[in-house]
Order: sequence, then C-alpha cells, then structure tokens
Amino acid sequence: MKPTSALRSRAQIFAVPQARPLESLARPARTVYSFEPAKSESTLPVRTVQTRASAHSAPTVQATGEGAGGLPFVVMKFGGSSVSTKERWEVITTQMKKVRDAGDRPFVAISALGSVTNRLGRCIEEALEQDMAPSAEGSSYKFIYDAHMKLAGELGVKDDPGMKTLMDLLEELEKVIDGIRLTREVSPKLRARISSFGELMSTALGVLVINKAGIPCVRLDARKLLTSTESPAQLDEDRYMQAVVNPSLNTELVASEMQAAGADMSMDPKKATAVLVQGFIGSTPKGDTCLLGRGGSDTSGALFAALVGAKKYEIWTDVHGLFTSDPRFVEGTRLIKKTNYRTAQELATLGAKVLHERCLVPAQWGGIPVEVHNTADPDGPMSLIESGAKDGARLLGVTYRKGQVLLNIRTSNSLWGEPGFLSKVFSPFGDLGITTDLVAVSQYTVSVALDYIPGGVSGDAFARLFAQLSALGTVEMKTDMAVVSVVGENLREALPELGNALEEMKKRKVYLMSQSSEDLSISFVVTEDDAPAVVQGLHNVLLCGEPGKDTCAVDPDVFGQSWDELKTEFLKVEAR
Repeated sequence: MKPTSALRSRAQIFAVPQARPLESLARPARTVYSFEPAKSESTLPVRTVQTRASAHSAPTVQATGEGAGGLPFVVMKFGGSSVSTKERWEVITTQMKKVRDAGDRPFVAISALGSVTNRLGRCIEEALEQDMAPSAEGSSYKFIYDAHMKLAGELGVKDDPGMKTLMDLLEELEKVIDGIRLTREVSPKLRARISSFGELMSTALGVLVINKAGIPCVRLDARKLLTSTESPAQLDEDRYMQAVVNPSLNTELVASEMQAAGADMSMDPKKATAVLVQGFIGSTPKGDTCLLGRGGSDTSGALFAALVGAKKYEIWTDVHGLFTSDPRFVEGTRLIKKTNYRTAQELATLGAKVLHERCLVPAQWGGIPVEVHNTADPDGPMSLIESGAKDGARLLGVTYRKGQVLLNIRTSNSLWGEPGFLSKVFSPFGDLGITTDLVAVSQYTVSVALDYIPGGVSGDAFARLFAQLSALGTVEMKTDMAVVSVVGENLREALPELGNALEEMKKRKVYLMSQSSEDLSISFVVTEDDAPAVVQGLHNVLLCGEPGKDTCAVDPDVFGQSWDELKTEFLKVEAR
C-alpha cells in the first residue's frame, strides 16, 4: 500500500487542435503536451505562495561516475517520439557528441519507434481474432516493416551491411506472428517476446545511425544486463509483462559485454566506444524475455545508470521537465527547475506523467542526478532531480488521478476493537492484487480509495473483495472518483497557504481527505466531474496560477518559466 498520499522541432506544431478539457481524459497515460493554452471555466483570485529552496545533502549511496574502463558514463534515455524522425536522431547524435566532448562515455537507452509497441500488440489480436497473415495488406506488421524501412532510407543507412540485423528481426517477427495465427494461442511469455521486438529493432537501426555520425558505438542486449526477480507464487502475467528488476552496481558485467561486442575501452573519450541498448526489456532468471511494465523505458534507463555508476541520468522527452500541473488542462503552470527524489516520486505517483515513479528508485539508490530535457529544445531549460534534505515548506504542484473507486466499510459494533480487525480489512487487497491508494479510519468506518483493480469493478477480483469485506460490515462503493493532490515538502509548515486552499475546497464536496505520512502531499477525493475546477482552483491559490496577479511571489530558484513563456521563447528561436 502506498503512503497516503511537445515540444516539436518545428513551429507548426503549435497549429494543433485546441486543448481538450480535463474531463475528457479518463486516465491519461504518458503526458505529451502541445503548446496550446488551457481553457478554464472560471478564474479564481490568487492568494499567496511562499516557496523556499531546499538545502541538499549527500545521499546514503553515492555513485562514483566511473564506468567501464574508468571513463565516466552519462546515461541518456530517448522515448519513441525522440527516435522516430531524422531530425530527432540528429539531436541524439549531437547530444552524444557533447557528452564525449565533456570527457564522458555515452550510454544510450531508447524505446521502440513511435506507435510500434501498440502495433505489436495489434499484430497479436489480428492473428488471433481476424486470422490476418502478417504479410497481408493493411496489417500492423506491414506498418511496422514500412516504418523502419522508411526511417532507414531517410537516415541514409538502408544500404548499410548492418541492416541485416534489422531484416533478420523483421523476418523472425513475421514467423512468430504467423505461428500465433496458426495455433490460435498466445501466452504472457510470448506476448513479452513479441513486444520486445520494438526495442530490438529500433536499436538495430539506431546503432547504424550513430556510427554513421562518426561516433563509435556498440549495441548491447538489455536482456544480458537486467535480470528480474521472481517468486514461486508469481503469476505469468506479472513475471513476463510487469517484471521487477532491483538496482545493482556491476561495471564488470557491462565492460565484459562491451568487449564481447568489440568496443574500444580506451580512456580517451574521442576513441572510446559509446553504448546503445534497449529500454523496457530484460530477462527472467531463466533467461526468458520480460518487460518492465508501466514506465519501463524510464525505469530501465535508471537501472542502467545504477549498473554503471553513471555520472548522471538524462531523460529526453517531449517537454522541458516537471511542471506544477498539466499544462494541457491547467492555466498558469510553471516549470519545476529543481526538486529531490522523493518529492518528484510523489508528483509522479499522484498524477504527473512526465516520468514514472518507478524510475526514480534506482537513481536514488545510486545517488545519481536525474535531468529531464526536451528533445525539441535541447539547449532549453530542464528539471533537475537529486538528493537533498528538506528545509522549510515548499509547495510544488497540484496533480490528479481519475478512474478511482472509493469504498467505505462500516463495521458492526461487535467487530470494532477486535484485535487484528484492520488486518482482516486489508488482507484481501493484497491477496487479490488490488492497489490501495488512500486510507482513512474512524471509529466505525474504514474508507479506501482504490487505484488499480484487475478486471475493473465488474471483474472477478473486485467481486471477491466486495464479498469478503461485506462479511466484516456494510460496504458502500462510489465509482468515477478522482484524487486531487497538493504536493510539496514539509506541508505542515505551509498551513497558512493550505488554509487558503481549504477555502477553495468549500465549493466542492470532498469524500475523503488524507495526508502523506512523509508530509509530502495532501489529497482530496472528489467526483471526476468536480476535478477540473478543483485542480485549477488549487493551482491558482497555491502556485500563482492566475496570470497578471501581483499578489503572488514565485521563487526563481525553484520555479522556471511558465508554459506560455516557454512557448513564446521557443517560437522566437525557431523564427531565427
């Protein structure tokens, strides 16, 4: 149970449809922002916000930054949108050259080309449900094949002898998909294998591009570097599709794999070979392919950073970093220039989708600074996440998560006070794989907000949970709920500002209120219909979200430019 708790490279990307209202987002996946301003239904008066930069202290475990052969590694992760065009690959190779010029060795983890992972999933469904051969016109396999061939042509490597690796992978993928069509069977183990082709193919293409740019580079197999943990009772779905890898430091393993691939282990960064590796995938203890699940690419990049004791870990994505809220739907958002691991993890856990909370665990374990950069604006501002002790209150963001389910378990008088009662309440959640998010307890009622339910409220797991809880008391359920959270540091010291926020909450019905035990967040459960106004209202009150007001001070050491200011500045640069 958790503690309670686009930019594109061309100016025309701003000519996109108007931002969707917050209500339209059932449960957003990774945030990909456009630079369209949000539209608010009402504007609330801004009060004040007091922000003070935290003092940072050294972490418990600190990476040395010394990689294979003694040359420091800088680990960089690029997502699907960052590896799908010629322009984006120019950014990748330029950044790799900058790392080399600084005397370090680039270690690059990349995702599959944009849309390829989803298309691989469709390949399976087309084979199972439509009896569609992978070679058929209009098939998802054809889309994947054509996307790689088109990009190879644009990048000028289509005639490179090294293309044989990519062609062999495409041929193997076609055979596997056709095998599913013939047998009408697919297991989680096979689904993981098929999904891994995206990263295996993108790196097969990418290593040719990097070497063509004059950067000596070898392609390593992530499955030889990252091994998952297992338990005897683990379901195959979790073992292969949602695998967990613990962080470790093992530069000898990386050096061995690099040497086997023919890398130059020179201490001279101009001669030293760079590394390209797949994100998202690893292997089980038995050597089978597995996926790292949600946030897998960011997480695997952090695991590689820990593995080599990296100097730093850079995440390259579609935005400049963490923002005070989602700029697509909230006005007045600002870039968060600097925060620490736990606060960033809290932001990610409670709804900020720029990165996944799991990716910060290996980085914190190794004491490795994390930077979030915009691929389309490589020299622009960014967010820095590092270790640090908190000093005073600091409000950083307002986040939300939709699709929540609220349960109220009202006990009978005979059960209250019985030893082990709360244990009986919470035991079924773990047994059934249901994620509990927020919890509140009164004398006769336990209220729980559920974040993840296998099969949803209509599935078998929830039916069994409801039956077991009903044996303990009366159970009430509310669906279509949202959790809105104020995130920061030492929030109990910010009670004056939070008091203003509570005035805002008087306008909406709050079904549950909970504070993080680490003093990092305060969360409110409201209906999904009320969530948009609550998020905007809290952001206005606490984080200077209303433009043109002089009553609110912003700490320049913590917060950067607003979303609109970044948009304007970027357009000016493009115009030159």
